[in-house]
Amino acid sequence: RKDGRLWCATTANYDKDKKEGFCGSSTGYRGSTIIFKCDEKAGNGNPQLLSETYGCSSTFEWKTKVVCPPKKMNCKFVSKHKTYDLRMLSSLTGSWIFSHDKYSYYINLCQSVHSGPTGCRSTASICRNRNGKTDVLGLIRTQTITTQGDKILI
Repeated sequence: RKDGRLWCATTANYDKDKKEGFCGSSTGYRGSTIIFKCDEKAGNGNPQLLSETYGCSSTFEWKTKVVCPPKKMNCKFVSKHKTYDLRMLSSLTGSWIFSHDKYSYYINLCQSVHSGPTGCRSTASICRNRNGKTDVLGLIRTQTITTQGDKILI
């Protein structure tokens, strides 16, 4: 080029993408974006470069178990100076199963449903199944426990 401007690749692999642009100023503003994705098998994981606009910005994807929603919550709580311990209602190996109106319900308290039907996600605290169709009705991370008078509401 005769104007002195340099061109640079705008993706991580110019040979593959053939995308280019002008190089940014060495004193200009730069930014980065990190997209975190839940991956239980990745451990802490490492960021991977997805794209880069040379001298301007970079986008990374980081697969890690650290951002995955919890599979368990505390099953003990205090309300109005009373301690409630519901751990006996929580199962590490199975789930509470009951039927109503031709539906089967799989419930676990304070943690995920164990041995639930196909389609019951690992973060589900309650699933409903009828004729092989499974619906997730509640997640562990959204499960709340409160009291109302002498009743415990979940």
